[in-house]
Amino acid sequence: MKTSHIIAIIVIVVLAGAFVVKSMQSSVPAGPGGITSIEGCYVANLAQDVYTLEIQSEDNGTFTGTLDFDNFEKDSSHGAYTGTYRNGVLLGNYSFASEGTSSVMQVAFKKTEEGFMRGFGPVNTEGNASTFDDVNQLTYQAPVFEYVSCR
Repeated sequence: MKTSHIIAIIVIVVLAGAFVVKSMQSSVPAGPGGITSIEGCYVANLAQDVYTLEIQSEDNGTFTGTLDFDNFEKDSSHGAYTGTYRNGVLLGNYSFASEGTSSVMQVAFKKTEEGFMRGFGPVNTEGNASTFDDVNQLTYQAPVFEYVSCR
């Protein structure tokens, strides 16, 4: 009788532990194949435009990476993208040069199972810098930046 009680207790402890681990994992949206790390390359295509997000490192809620907006028959931009990653949202500053002018633009992405969706909302522009009016009021929309193998 004691052996069956011990086995029952072990089963309960193992199941409870699995539930806690699953609950902790669900707080961060998983990526392709259930991967929770955001490091890697993500690409979105819109008509003939190609957008690339590369997260080179992520540690303790901060990240560094690059963004490339390769626009067909329009000005393209490429630059550094650094900021924070909290609650499945990348919020950072995109520093880039376009048409010979250096600019900084606040850019947001929300993690989905497919990759990242870009956030849009009203912005304040001062000089060559723009920031969102209210990051809590952003809408996230397609195209989805899907995970791809980095070159």
